[in-house]
Amino acid sequence: MMEYKSNQHRQMATVKNILSQIFFPKRQELSSHEPYSGSCGTRAQWNLNPENEELRITGTGPLFDFFGEKEVPWESHLDHIRKVVVAHGITYIGFQAFSYCTSLSSVELPDTLTGIGQHAFADCKNLTEIKLPEGLLQLKSNSFAGCISLASVSLPPTVAYLGNSAFEGCNSFTRIDIPDKIVHIGDRVFADCHALEQITIPPSVHHLGKHIFSGCRSLKTLTVPFPACGTPATYSNFGELFGTTPDTEMRKISQDNETGKETNYYLPRNLSVLRILEGCEVIPSKCLMNCFVLKELHLPASLYMMGEKAIYGCAGLKNIYCQAAEPASIHADTFESIRFNVCRLHVPQGSTEKYKQDKHWKPFSLIEE
Repeated sequence: MMEYKSNQHRQMATVKNILSQIFFPKRQELSSHEPYSGSCGTRAQWNLNPENEELRITGTGPLFDFFGEKEVPWESHLDHIRKVVVAHGITYIGFQAFSYCTSLSSVELPDTLTGIGQHAFADCKNLTEIKLPEGLLQLKSNSFAGCISLASVSLPPTVAYLGNSAFEGCNSFTRIDIPDKIVHIGDRVFADCHALEQITIPPSVHHLGKHIFSGCRSLKTLTVPFPACGTPATYSNFGELFGTTPDTEMRKISQDNETGKETNYYLPRNLSVLRILEGCEVIPSKCLMNCFVLKELHLPASLYMMGEKAIYGCAGLKNIYCQAAEPASIHADTFESIRFNVCRLHVPQGSTEKYKQDKHWKPFSLIEE
């Protein structure tokens, strides 16, 4: 019996050892047979200090895009890069340059940098903050995707382009400030940023990608130049900003998609405030339809028309703030399902009578200046 127990214990220990190696793999030791320096661009070099695990990039011009036969030269050392310092003169960080650097916690970038390539820092799970230099123009797709510990991101005012999924899965930061000169925000840029609570998309943006806030469960306040994805001339429905992936921590709403087909979208449970910035002139038909999670809606002075059922079914609204002195033109069913005896309509000084006399706005019993 004792021998059986001894064998059983040895077998259990073996199983535990195998499982621990699978789920908690040991950090690989630095290999003395692998190079610690070399070329990483036409005029760029790299050097890894094995003692402090700092990788330094020097030279001028862009780094290579690392794909196909062009392998990342420090790939065998990925577990042993704690800090990356890119020296003045480097202009571009290439495709997959530092992706899966699981120990990376600190990055220094030069003011000569103008672009960060696809997947350049993707899945750097210990990276907690990064300061992007002024002069940077674009972040390509998935550039920081999966950086789950990234709690602070500072985008410089020069950035104009955010590629698809640039920050997807960065579920530690609660807010991010978008610079005023940005013109393009791609699909799913902030998808699955679970801790993101508020964000302002500036009026400079001419393209909002699909599902950019998919899975943003904590989002409470959203400020946008127009309330849907697409461009100022083509946007249609609010739901497309979020997404169609079922999520029990989100609230399901039904809206028509681009083709007119009824589609389920999933909005954050606590998304209570929507601000539409000055410059928006039209809210299309059914754009905010069934957005019952909203409690507060801000409409700009530039708004002159709201389409059929534009905010139909937004029964949770308690306050609508109108900046226009003249009531926007609306349809008979634009406000259908709004609780006129509960929702307060806030209007500019001296315009109360105009709203009270408009046949579509006068049902609001609570109009305040």
